[in-house]
Amino acid sequence: MDQKMILGATALVLGTWACASQPKQTVAEADPVVKVERLFPQADSLDAAKLLVKVSVGNPRSDAVMLNSITYQVDTGDVAGVIEGQVDVNSAVESEQLAEAEFEVEIPFASEDVEAYKAILAQETVPLTVKGNANFEGIGAIPFERAGAVVTPSIPKFVIHDAQAARYGDAGLDVTFFLRLINENTFTVTVSEVNYAVEVYGKKLKEQQAAIGSSLVAGSAQEFEVSVVLEEKTFPGVTKQLKSGVLEYRVVGAVTIDDVEEGFEHPGEIKVDLD
Repeated sequence: MDQKMILGATALVLGTWACASQPKQTVAEADPVVKVERLFPQADSLDAAKLLVKVSVGNPRSDAVMLNSITYQVDTGDVAGVIEGQVDVNSAVESEQLAEAEFEVEIPFASEDVEAYKAILAQETVPLTVKGNANFEGIGAIPFERAGAVVTPSIPKFVIHDAQAARYGDAGLDVTFFLRLINENTFTVTVSEVNYAVEVYGKKLKEQQAAIGSSLVAGSAQEFEVSVVLEEKTFPGVTKQLKSGVLEYRVVGAVTIDDVEEGFEHPGEIKVDLD
């Protein structure tokens, strides 16, 4: 999984910044006020997240100031280290005005170590610190800093939506499992394959492969249905086991996306009545 960083276009938006309560001479001598106004985490893919940073720049002086550039560092700790960049602005902030600049940083989650990558996803959130400098002509660098976090994506989840059992013949049981593969992300994910098996009382009954190259759009699910008939001739001893009134089952398998495989195991019970 490639690592990359993308910078978004910087926009400078002016607004009125009132400083009427301060003496004019004091205002003219003050340095610009710079702060991180907002952090907008944006889910992007299974490989990365994007962070949109909005910085406000207030000019309390009686003359315009020239904002040449913004340099920044985004510290993500062990996830992607420190991501550095610079955005050229080259725009004037007029006297007693408030301007806004923004830039976008891509935070990669990819790793050549699959287990390390899965550990990053398991964190669910990645804390980070954004800091840097707004660089002004004739004034120098004015620092800014703010802590935040981004949410990690998730491998689609394979779950048991429902499990039902009904009488079949004199002593048999018809068991149906309703399974779902759910994409909880806000973007489409292509699933390489899903392998799953249904076990009853520790015996594997059915093993299937599905969802090969299937695309799941954001928030969607793909459904699967598995039915098995339990009777003495095909499952010796099942009549005795069912007398407990409980059918013990387990669905096991793995979801694979590219070279990342995420295993699952869902044990459960169904109350049965053969009387």
